[in-house]
Amino acid sequence: LRMWDIHLYHLTGIALSRQDARAADLCHALAVYLQLSGKYAEAQSYFEQALVIRRRVLGGAHPDTASALHCLGALFGDMNKPDEAQNCLEQALLIREQVAEPDFLEIAESLSVLGNVLLAAGKLPRAQPCLERALALYKQHLGADHAQTAISYGQLGALYQAKGDLSAARFYARQAQAIRERLFDTDFPRTATSLVNLGVLFQDMGNLADAAPMLQEALSIFELKLGPAHPHIAVILSQLGRVAQAAGDTAQARTYLERALVVQDMALGPDHPETAALRVELNALLSGNSDDGHRGAL
Repeated sequence: LRMWDIHLYHLTGIALSRQDARAADLCHALAVYLQLSGKYAEAQSYFEQALVIRRRVLGGAHPDTASALHCLGALFGDMNKPDEAQNCLEQALLIREQVAEPDFLEIAESLSVLGNVLLAAGKLPRAQPCLERALALYKQHLGADHAQTAISYGQLGALYQAKGDLSAARFYARQAQAIRERLFDTDFPRTATSLVNLGVLFQDMGNLADAAPMLQEALSIFELKLGPAHPHIAVILSQLGRVAQAAGDTAQARTYLERALVVQDMALGPDHPETAALRVELNALLSGNSDDGHRGAL
């Protein structure tokens, strides 16, 4: 552990003995840091402790309780636990909508993450109104050229891709990419997220020549910004493996999938559903019975 990490753990441990609102804040901050570091199991523990304290000290309808529920739900989404994620996120959204003076950006945040979880779970009819409301709120309150607006465009692109409407999917994905290129350096992680989603879209359209470079560029950005062992790295590596497989390059596909499995195993553990699914996919490739229908997006 780095010195800063040790200090944060130490401060949080001391604060937890008090079980007050400040202890919850420190738990929450540490959980966010752990989530960004890809340490999901530890992050879950601290988010849950923060939620318990806030419910007891502040009450079940307090905005900070909603924030704890929202962040825990988003983490469950990252951990591929859609039922737990949906439950937390719906509770957070309800609290945020019912407060005396609603914060429309927090409501948009809840709608965006909830819509993404529903999309990942294949619940497209329920995901669409959430994502459309989120986009409308972000455009209204932040403007058409904001980073969050770009995220919403990208999510709707993924939704239409899942529905099989590739023309609409490309429109929304291009909107997201255009905003990010105007706002950020080309090596910014959010630009890389757009590149991943566009790469997956081009793969679905059979345009492998454009898909592979986009994914490779995104991989370089994420490795530089997040490090080689982050879960996002495994997502991109596995997608590059599928592109190589679709292009008939089995050896390259194997290399990418094996690298992805190593990262996934370190980040999420060998028994995680995503790790198990990737292992099955690699074994299928090695046995010659592969199915490249699986898709990954960020």
